Parts: sequence; structure tokens; C-alpha cells
Amino acid sequence: MKRCFIYQDEKSQKFWNIDIGDTTFIVNYGRLGTQGQTQEKSFAQAEDCQKAAQKAIDEKIKKGYTEVSEETVANTADEAKRFSLTYDEQEDEGIELLFKKILGYKKLATLKHMTIANWPEAYANSADDVIQWLIEHKEKFQQLESLHIGDMTYEECEISWIIQANYSQLWSAFPHLKALTVQGSTDLSLGEIVSDHLESLEIICGGLPGGVIDAVTNAKAPNLRKVNLYLGDENYGFDGNLDAVKRFLTDSHFPKLTYLGICNIDYQYADEAAELICHCQYAPQIEVLDMSKSVLTDKGGQVLLDNLDKFPKLQLLDLEYHYLSAKMMEKFRKLPIKVKIGDPQVLDFDEEDEDGERFCYSGPMFTE
Repeated sequence: MKRCFIYQDEKSQKFWNIDIGDTTFIVNYGRLGTQGQTQEKSFAQAEDCQKAAQKAIDEKIKKGYTEVSEETVANTADEAKRFSLTYDEQEDEGIELLFKKILGYKKLATLKHMTIANWPEAYANSADDVIQWLIEHKEKFQQLESLHIGDMTYEECEISWIIQANYSQLWSAFPHLKALTVQGSTDLSLGEIVSDHLESLEIICGGLPGGVIDAVTNAKAPNLRKVNLYLGDENYGFDGNLDAVKRFLTDSHFPKLTYLGICNIDYQYADEAAELICHCQYAPQIEVLDMSKSVLTDKGGQVLLDNLDKFPKLQLLDLEYHYLSAKMMEKFRKLPIKVKIGDPQVLDFDEEDEDGERFCYSGPMFTE
């Protein structure tokens, strides 16, 4: 018996299928628009197989997956597609093959969620050709709702090596775009963001320049509901202070913002960032607060606990990958809201520096 589930939000579109036999079940899962991965589990007794399968199903439903028909999965998959080149394809045919793959996609007319993974030698060549090609062929993509540029694995290109692009012309070319995710921040320029339809903006990187944060701050996007900024490390592009973040939290104007992500923050700034966030203009309206992938210690954790009353609508607090103590983690687990607090890390200090301060080698999840 096969059962199918999908999960969709502003950030991802995923499927999870399970085919249950007598003593074996096969799970196929991944992003919509891909073949995904397949795992098989076998059991000595049919009863054990059924129990394990039901447990897996219950866990997916708890995470927000919805059961659908196989036909619905197929139809939904037609709306999402990840385009990529293998290493050999990059060597033999280059970026033109990537464009041919996109234009040759049989379901292009119904494509709503497009991910462009890797272009040839992304560590040496910018994404400008990709962006300009999309703009030149904009009439074929007016149905697009979400766009993800630079979705590369570590093996394809390390995140800090990805050379990005100038997006200033994208906003007028794709006025109906609802979500943009950019991976990598080297040579990234967002230009003047003007969009009445943009609902989600996410910059995933190992170091975010202050100029990019300022562009988000000045954005004219009245329907923006989600902003997620990876600050990263000053050695990989972050400007090294929280001034730009403070301006964003103080001067931006997003009346519908409900998802605030300031994550992947380095040791020097994570606890201070917690203080800024707790006292920002958006606290009363935030439903999801994301400070994951950061070097958040007990000091910042206590700031969050002491100021939870400033977040009356908060439903989810994401702190996964953190440096909180076991005692502090237990305090968060007792909160009446959903808290993601997995992947705890341990602070790693070296000798004191010349100013008598202990130097911390621990860092955010993504740098290189």
C-alpha cells in the first residue's frame, strides 16, 4: 500500500512517499521536482513493519505534511523543478546547456517554483549571465512564484565561494515573484527592491555585507511576510558589526512581517543580536523567530526567555545549532510554544588574546 504526502511553505516544497509491504517498506522523499532519495527498511515480523511505518507517517504529519493522492504529487511536482549541471556537462557544454534544459522542460508553462543550482565554475563565474538570461526570457516565466539561485552542495561549490549577481533589474522583470532565495553573497547586489507581490526574501551565505542588509532595509515590499538573513563570519563577508542589522530592525517598513530570521551569527554578535531582536519594532507581530545556526550562548538564551512577553503571537522559536547549556535547553523545552533546539554545540576557547579576552574558535554553522 502506497501513501503520499507533501509539505509546502514559503521556503520549501517537499514530498514523502511510503510504500508498505508485509515486512518491508520503501520511502521515497525529497524536493518536489526531483527524483529524491529512496530508503528501504525490512523487519522480521509484519506487525513490526506496520508499527514502524505508522510511526514514520505520524512524525511527518506532526511536521506539517499533508496526505494527498499520487496524482496530486505528480501535478504538484510539475510546478517545481531544480535545474543543475553535472561536472561533465559543465566541462563539455557549459552554461548554454543549463539554459537549454530550462527551456526544454516539458512543463515549463506550469512551472511555479524554479531552483537554479549550479552554473559552470561558480567560484570563478558570477550568476550575472543567469540573471540576465532570465530577464531576456522573462515572458516565459511570468507564472513563477518562487526563485532560488545558487542551491549548491558543498561538493559543487562552497557557500563562501559562490559568486552571485546584480539583481537590480529582476524586480521589474518579475513583478509577480513572491519568493526569492539567494545562496552566496560574493558580489551580491540587490539594487532597489520594489515589489508589491514579494512575500519571502532569504539570503543564505557565510558572510553578509552590510550593503545587502541596507538594501533589504530600504525595500518597498508592503506584502513581505518573511525575511531570513544569514549574517555569517566577518572573514567571509560579514562587515563585522550589527549596525546594519539594527538599522534593518529599526528603519525597515514591513507591516505584514511574521517570520523574522537573523541567523548563522558569529560568537561576537549572537547574544547582542538577541537583545536587538527582542526590542525591535516587529516583536509584537512575529509568529516565527529564527536564530538558528548561530553561536547563541546562555547569555543570549536568557535574553530571549526574559523577553518572550514581547512576542505575543510567537508560535515557533528556531534555535537549532546553538551553544546553550543543558540547563538552558531544558528551560526552552518547558515553554508553551514550539521550540527547535536540536544540534547543540560546545564552545571552544583558546588562550587569552593581547587584551586579556578569551578567544573563541567556535563559529556559526555556515562560513566556508
